[in-house]
Amino acid sequence: MGNTLSGKRLSNFPEINPTPSFKTTSFTVPAFQEVKVMKSGLRYLGALSLLPAVFTPAWAATNSLSPANPGKAWQLEKLYDNSDTPLLVLNGKAHYSSQTGKALLQVSCSTAPLQRPSIVLLLVIEAQRLGFNTTDYEGPDATVHGPLRIKTGERPPASARVAGWIPPGHFLHKDLDFAFGAAASMQEMRYWLTDSTQGQRVMLTLPSTLEKDDPLIAEFVLPEDESELRKEIEPCLKAYGSNDG
Repeated sequence: MGNTLSGKRLSNFPEINPTPSFKTTSFTVPAFQEVKVMKSGLRYLGALSLLPAVFTPAWAATNSLSPANPGKAWQLEKLYDNSDTPLLVLNGKAHYSSQTGKALLQVSCSTAPLQRPSIVLLLVIEAQRLGFNTTDYEGPDATVHGPLRIKTGERPPASARVAGWIPPGHFLHKDLDFAFGAAASMQEMRYWLTDSTQGQRVMLTLPSTLEKDDPLIAEFVLPEDESELRKEIEPCLKAYGSNDG
């Protein structure tokens, strides 16, 4: 079951503009470059609420990279060679059919003016290595948007629509070759900050677009120390109020 990545990079279909603009429907990819999405390409988002309009960590101006301590704490890692901004990530594994590969989960909060606060989950996988067919998930003409099922421990899974793209060339993890972005449930994110989640397994599941095929499953373990996650997403949770996402 070979992967049929079309080879279209994100920059091939939207216009990349490093200067934020609130005059167009937009969201920011993890490279912190704003992508202005034409109305004809809104299928890429699935809905205006799929991803936030601005995607910038609240702590970006003050935080530095954290020492490597996998399993104990969330990691702050530089992911792009054109930005020194550390991003909040967990490293895990992805499984598809009989194949296993690396997976990375990034969490970011957006509390941009005039926009609804949003917490974005970015899942990046080794699609080529796994052989997972991403073609129908990719770009503004994507015909499939998941759903992405997010299951924490024994809790009932939360679901979200996804957008998919090939990471830009300055993404440092060259072996991680496809990204899925989704707006997280605020209720689920609040749960991730509770003591009871320490050491719990998080499973992210995406259906295959091939008939009678296995799903893609990515697995991560929530660290013992949630302080960096709290620092990142609490502004979104407070701005959102008591409403569940």
